[in-house]
Amino acid sequence: MSFFSLARRACFLVTYHAYARAKLERTDRVRMLGLSLLVPPQVFHPGLSLSSKTMGKYVQGLPLDRKRVLDMGCGSGILSLIAAAAGASVTAVDVNPAAVASARDNALRNRLDDRIRFFNSDLFGSLPEETFDYILFNPPFYLGEPRDVRDMAWRGGDDYGVIRGFIAGASRFMKPDARIIMILSSDMRIEKVLEIFRAHEFSADRRSVKRLLFETFSIYEGFRSS
Repeated sequence: MSFFSLARRACFLVTYHAYARAKLERTDRVRMLGLSLLVPPQVFHPGLSLSSKTMGKYVQGLPLDRKRVLDMGCGSGILSLIAAAAGASVTAVDVNPAAVASARDNALRNRLDDRIRFFNSDLFGSLPEETFDYILFNPPFYLGEPRDVRDMAWRGGDDYGVIRGFIAGASRFMKPDARIIMILSSDMRIEKVLEIFRAHEFSADRRSVKRLLFETFSIYEGFRSS
């Protein structure tokens, strides 16, 4: 393990015990990008992962008015709310029932519930057949089997199984000119993820880069190659 990996892990442990742990053990109030959310303990916390804010800022810059948007792995709903506030019709999906309930409550709290539908689904499995202009995905970055349903937000199985399933299923839910918007971390094997895109006849272009002290986030837009 490199010096930077060790340093990041030490930094994470200090931060977790000093600040994050208390927030993860209770329902926490979060203000982010002009929105107010309540995040229960069993749901991915967008305020403790800079990937959510990075992705959210990118989504704010998309032309979403009157577009149809699918937010895959919606968590407490931050990306769904941003898209709905921009005028999109949103379908919010999560495998975690607590996340779906949280996202629905946050839509009501922000008066955006009339623009968002909610589904408890393992990827596309329980969705009706329809197509979208954009599919948003802040995927689990780390390999390995999740310990529980909350851990599914962090661990996506062996060899990026969740990402493989997502890319394999996405095409039939996309309009001809649709885009997948996905954020990836330097902690991942990014070239492996890009290989998965190519294997399913997608191209993926890097559109944005956010460099932090120990981690870099890259946002890719995926589209069908043919």
